[in-house]
Amino acid sequence: MTMNRTIIQESAPASHRGRILAVFQMGVLGGGPIGALISGFLIEVWGPQNAVLLPAAGMLLMLLLVCLVSPIWGIRSPVVSAAAD
Repeated sequence: MTMNRTIIQESAPASHRGRILAVFQMGVLGGGPIGALISGFLIEVWGPQNAVLLPAAGMLLMLLLVCLVSPIWGIRSPVVSAAAD
């Protein structure tokens, strides 16, 4: 969570930083109830031990997509980049 906010704060333009963080926080907190509802249905259908497999697989898929599609590995802190120059 801390790393996500750090990357967003450093990458977002200063004029829009608060808005971007607000949308990010709304997505994080808003996903909890929706995920709990879906998990409840999955537990009812598949049982608790099998129901954890779908969110785990989804998280691995999202991690793979982020690593392959986004420039996450090339992001550098503007402060560190300026000091290195």
